[in-house]
Amino acid sequence: MDNEHVPFKQSRIFVTPILLFITGTITAFLPDVNWWFLAINLSLCVASGVAFYFLWRRFNKQSKRYFSLMSYIMLVVMGIHTALPFLRAVYGTVAFVLGIIIVLLMIALPHIHLEKIAFGMLNPSKSKVGKLVFLFIGVIFLLAPFVFFSIRAFSDNAMVPVLAFMLLIGLFFLLIAPIKLVKPDRIDEM
Repeated sequence: MDNEHVPFKQSRIFVTPILLFITGTITAFLPDVNWWFLAINLSLCVASGVAFYFLWRRFNKQSKRYFSLMSYIMLVVMGIHTALPFLRAVYGTVAFVLGIIIVLLMIALPHIHLEKIAFGMLNPSKSKVGKLVFLFIGVIFLLAPFVFFSIRAFSDNAMVPVLAFMLLIGLFFLLIAPIKLVKPDRIDEM
């Protein structure tokens, strides 16, 4: 995609918040119905839609930058949507505190090392960070069945394994989201 004008029709300002609305609605009802979290998730969808509009106004002549920033917001919101159900399920336990610490670290650390992560994603064989990112992806998919069955065996709540897997997916979204903040010119240099 060249750096060209993005007409309002192709801006995805309405389609992306609808996707976020769907994920927010589904995750608000996991592990049980919670109208308060539905309100939080839907307010994130509305806020992202407003942000998409202002991004489109500012970057409608720079399609690469616009879609990159739009993807960043979408990934962060989806990361929050998928992490919250697990935290709700384990509220009041040590796992809740560990989950909060991990989520906060996954929000902060990738922003601090975003260029290293971007370089690692583009050139995984030339970067230690890239190897770690792909190791993280591998761990998610290789250990997911083990985590699923072990949590299932030791947990009273049948949804906890699914929510733990959703947490891992949310952490992955939070890991890769800051890459979208790197300007396209800098990506080309890498």
